Amino acid sequence: MSTVDYYFNGARNFVVHGQTQFSSADTYLLDVMSSFPEVTFDITQLGRELDFAPDNTQLIMPAGVIDDQGQIYPNLIQILTNDQHKIKRVIVSKDDYQRLIKAGYASNKLEKMS
Repeated sequence: MSTVDYYFNGARNFVVHGQTQFSSADTYLLDVMSSFPEVTFDITQLGRELDFAPDNTQLIMPAGVIDDQGQIYPNLIQILTNDQHKIKRVIVSKDDYQRLIKAGYASNKLEKMS
């Protein structure tokens, strides 16, 4: 089965896989990843987590939890405080773990990198 990507204005914005058409690369990725419920997927780019994260996804933040303004990423706060969020595990450095705990974002989702 073949997969064909289409680009417009510098973005991959249409995918055809076999006979199925996807309106974006993210919808294609979500479809493919959702077909493997036994696999845990790692996302390391905050911001795309709602676009294509299936239920079996964890967020790994090696670059840190602080944005350019010196604040904890709002998306991360939402993930940590929303028990219904599809990301069930967030892995951060030991320092960031302590920073999040001090800021009051203790969560059963939060783990330290080993």
